[in-house]
Amino acid sequence: MQILFIVFLVSGLAYLLFALRFFLPLAFKKGDTDSSNGGESGLSLIVVVHDQFEPLKEFLDMMSLQSMKNFEVIVVDNCSNDETYDFLLEKKKHQDNLKVVTLKQVPEHLSSYKYSLTLGVKAADYDRVLVTEVNCRPESEKWLEKYDKGFDDKTNFVLGYSRKMDGVSKLLWFDNVMDQAMMMSMADQNRPYKGDICNIGFRKTFYLGKNVYSAWQGLIGGEGELLINSFAKGKDTKALFGEPFMLQYSPTSKKDYIKQKIYQIHLSKFFKFKDKLRLSAFFLSKVLFWSLLIILLALRYKTIEVMGCYLGIMVCLTVVGGVGIRRVDGKLKAWMWPVFDLLHTVYYAYICIRAFFSKEIKWS
Repeated sequence: MQILFIVFLVSGLAYLLFALRFFLPLAFKKGDTDSSNGGESGLSLIVVVHDQFEPLKEFLDMMSLQSMKNFEVIVVDNCSNDETYDFLLEKKKHQDNLKVVTLKQVPEHLSSYKYSLTLGVKAADYDRVLVTEVNCRPESEKWLEKYDKGFDDKTNFVLGYSRKMDGVSKLLWFDNVMDQAMMMSMADQNRPYKGDICNIGFRKTFYLGKNVYSAWQGLIGGEGELLINSFAKGKDTKALFGEPFMLQYSPTSKKDYIKQKIYQIHLSKFFKFKDKLRLSAFFLSKVLFWSLLIILLALRYKTIEVMGCYLGIMVCLTVVGGVGIRRVDGKLKAWMWPVFDLLHTVYYAYICIRAFFSKEIKWS
């Protein structure tokens, strides 16, 4: 029993140290200010669509409200069967900065999205490229302008974050906040390990020069994750903070969100070893901490010491969650971490088990 107690203490300390490592630096971040290295060079915004006529209309209307003047919107119509083609044909007559790339079919051995995205990048007039999805909405009219100014001569990648709209459960919302916070914090610490395809910028010359998706053309998904994990370096990647860089997803069903999450876990096996080790150790410490807490309390072994350790760790995590992670989503309240953390650990364990035992995982 003493061994279990020691493992509990060690896992709790490890969990706390990992959390502080990931999230505490966010507490000292402020919204990014304008840079003098951008602004006038221009930006190419790329979105890939497939049978998304209604969201596309709304998306283009939102983009017309952006304060930036020197940008183009590239819509890659990936074999749509709805009104998308006719709509874009007419829209292009009245919108000078709209460029359309139309695909009738995609080679069978290639990933449909990766192929479409690459054609969009090739069509870009500007070296600074920003990619998003048609169901996302910027929360600021300065979104493109801030992204453009996020680039400088040493930057190949610019990362932003996206938060969920109300439409999923609080637990799934909490999961998204944690995921985005880790992604942004590590990138800001010069250790980028993934990106979000809903809000990611890169240079056209770098993308085409590296032929980035050549090794994964048969793999569905992972455009943001694998691009950053394989090619981003600490000094050539910038993470943007502040409300102008948030994007909202349209509401997603719980089933679709979980399916997407399972596939994201599956994709992590393609990460660099050091990133897999870091993420696995963090999650394992969480599982051991909560599991042994429940076991020791159930057996009434050193209850006072166990509860003291638990409360101390939760107080520290609450401070981190209340101050640091709020930089990613201001809706996160300090009390939510201790309330949701156990549920999130169980949920994440379930997702990992599903991903491990799934013989064929597909997500698009």
